[in-house]
Amino acid sequence: MGGNGTCADATTREVCRKCNSLMGRFVDAPVAKGFFQNSIENRAWQHCLDFDEASGNVFPLTYFGKSKEITFGPDEEVEVWLCPDGGTVWHIHTKQPEDYDAMAGGDPFLSRKDAASRVYAFNASPHPYWLFSNFKSVTAHFSDEPIFLGADSDIEDQLLNSRTGGKLCKKDAIALRERDFIRALLDKGGRLGHELKLDLLFDIRFLAKLALAFGYRLLGERFGRLQYTNRLRNLLWTRRSDIPSTSHDIRMMSYFQGLGEKSPMKSLSIPLGFVFLLSSFKEGIVLSIVFPSGHSTQVSITDPTIDPEAISFGRTFQDRVLVSIPQLTKIIGPFRPMDYIAWVGGQHKIPELDQLMNSITIRSLLPSLR
Repeated sequence: MGGNGTCADATTREVCRKCNSLMGRFVDAPVAKGFFQNSIENRAWQHCLDFDEASGNVFPLTYFGKSKEITFGPDEEVEVWLCPDGGTVWHIHTKQPEDYDAMAGGDPFLSRKDAASRVYAFNASPHPYWLFSNFKSVTAHFSDEPIFLGADSDIEDQLLNSRTGGKLCKKDAIALRERDFIRALLDKGGRLGHELKLDLLFDIRFLAKLALAFGYRLLGERFGRLQYTNRLRNLLWTRRSDIPSTSHDIRMMSYFQGLGEKSPMKSLSIPLGFVFLLSSFKEGIVLSIVFPSGHSTQVSITDPTIDPEAISFGRTFQDRVLVSIPQLTKIIGPFRPMDYIAWVGGQHKIPELDQLMNSITIRSLLPSLR
């Protein structure tokens, strides 16, 4: 959910290298590579384009799950992605453990080491803008895999002869057979058979991580000695499979807990990215995250009922708002909440946010698919 890390309130470099690597694999990845975040970023991304009709733009691909109709090697599986023009991308790679079924691409660590992984990209639109956008999007997404075009085109002879990660490659005999197998399935028409697994607890440990990170960054070393901080740590290190049966005693509202509620936070959302609201209440300091869709999650950073000394944190804490635009690698803020609320209501000017909103790309300005 972060940008380039230049915002002091949203950055800490004082992190154990080993722990940071483990968190990236087991805590961050279920969020960053999950279906829900992928869908959110797809919508937000479309507002952040510097439209280039001549050579196309980079879009995120939409994850569709694992194919139930195609298999190649006995130890391989096929994932299906949707291109910006409605075409499909077929990613063949080594089977991943079931623990990673809900992650697009599986285990991010193992994926980078999969030498046999390869990709087939099929366009749906003949419009030059969308052809260029597909090429750019697929090569940006798959930086470690050789990419083969689904269509037979005039540019085939100009492509690399050897299989090279992140590049469009000329189809060899094996690639031609695999491409033909996929194309035969597409030529049948009808709905593709694929399975998309959802992780309903994908954000539990991630919220604990954010609470720890913001708590340390904003409150200092004393935060690390609180009993509630230990609870956050324990949840962070709880095995994913044990979370449903664990009473973690952390005050939070995860993604699915708030789906059926009409949250007043929705009025604070912006279509470009995530709004982080840090607020002090008698119940403690709370982090609220408002998604581009208007949905929100929350986690308490402190709990004075457990740590009476945490009351002093709340007395001196200044509420603030941060706005994160991952697509533009920017974190903007902090702002005073009242200033941000007034800006959302059109009663206040915030130059950085005004400039961003004025640069939004309207979907109707993009070329038609046909």
